[in-house]
Amino acid sequence: MTVITVDRWNVSGKQIILFYQKDETGAKLKYKTEGEQSSPVEIPPNLYSTVKRIYDIVPQFRGFIEANLHRSIEPSSFVPIVESSAWTKQLEQYVEVAHLRVALFGHGDCSTKTLHEAHWGIFNAQDSSIRTVVVQKIEGDLQECLVNVLFNRYHVSFYKDHRIEVSLDSDGQVLSLALTILSRPSFYSTFDTNVSLDENQWSVTLVSSRQFFSRRRIDAGHAMIACEGVNKSCQFLKYVHVTKNPEKMGANKSLSGARVEVLEKEDVRLQDMRNGPTWRRARSAVENMLVLARKAQRDRQMVPFAIGKNIYKMALPVTGICLVVASIFAARYDYRTILGFHAYLYFKGSLISTGLHRIISMSYAVRDFLWESASDSLEKCIVGALNSNKGFSELNKSLARVTTSITTASFAAASVYTFKKLSDRSDCLSWAIEQLSKAGVHFKLPLSIITPNGAVEYLNLHVKAVVLKDS
Repeated sequence: MTVITVDRWNVSGKQIILFYQKDETGAKLKYKTEGEQSSPVEIPPNLYSTVKRIYDIVPQFRGFIEANLHRSIEPSSFVPIVESSAWTKQLEQYVEVAHLRVALFGHGDCSTKTLHEAHWGIFNAQDSSIRTVVVQKIEGDLQECLVNVLFNRYHVSFYKDHRIEVSLDSDGQVLSLALTILSRPSFYSTFDTNVSLDENQWSVTLVSSRQFFSRRRIDAGHAMIACEGVNKSCQFLKYVHVTKNPEKMGANKSLSGARVEVLEKEDVRLQDMRNGPTWRRARSAVENMLVLARKAQRDRQMVPFAIGKNIYKMALPVTGICLVVASIFAARYDYRTILGFHAYLYFKGSLISTGLHRIISMSYAVRDFLWESASDSLEKCIVGALNSNKGFSELNKSLARVTTSITTASFAAASVYTFKKLSDRSDCLSWAIEQLSKAGVHFKLPLSIITPNGAVEYLNLHVKAVVLKDS
């Protein structure tokens, strides 16, 4: 870490030192009172563009800064809100007064957002003199600039497109000054440049980041909500999602559910995204979603989770019918055919087969109940088969029929049980849809849309499927 002194001032017998501290995270501008035990005070980075620029400003307005410090020792005493050359207007054209540099300093109460005073500092390069001009009436662009930078923490660069206009007398002395903001920057969504953003209107976008399933054979995607907006004149982009991955400094993956996570723009690769539509929403709705997500992350709240919930919801009816038909067909032969069919499904290793295996494994309790209920029927079948002339041939068929009935009934019961469990759980896509509804974005996906990739593609093609409501 490097500490370099920018300048120092003697204020009421105390040495006030302005310095910057440089480490791997960058340079921070700070000040301290020499000989005191108190920690240095950091000057908020929104008050200046770069430390290098401060090196140019401080020598020019050194005496002016000292006068500020005698009035009040605070961050805004050291750095101006705006600083530039002076300009005059001739025939509706701005003409630069090259030898004059002008800086605007202001003081106020942050708790009440009340301006106490504002001063112009004028540096004349011809004789290196400094002149102070008190702002008599704080209003218009000047008031907006001071309030937003000092109290609302706008970055000074927000007002970089400005002119400090001066009126000069015949001797070239400054008679009056005025600040004019020429333009304020416009902000647009990263995902849709037709969607404008400002301090009151933010946006949400359903996106699908790259994620593979079934041994990297299926690129299903991972659903996330991209939240964009403008806060204190700075545009931001954050992502909200649920994940089974552990925290960076945390323990292993949780088996009981997924955790909510808010990611910064830098943590996500935009080139790996599939983007759905971008919806412009009121700041309060998006901000509330972010606040709740951060609270859930901070409190380590777990979301009841089922990986691929939507895939299972579609696969269960289809595979259930296939299994029933195959079981009935197999009953015409013997129970070994049914067992072979189940083994084929299990060892094939496909996504649906793995899902079926999980479903069947959850139905042990159901099967025990069915076996107990069917014991009388099975006993009658066996006795009847042994008493018949066909003997063990009939026994095999009886066992096959009973096995078929139990397998079919088990799967039906397991499906009902699984659907009930799934209704209480979320996957990344269903969770994202629920959060979007809290921001007034309502839509339902067809049953055939089961992956985040499919969801964003469907929404892009069916814009009218979305209903926007006040949240």
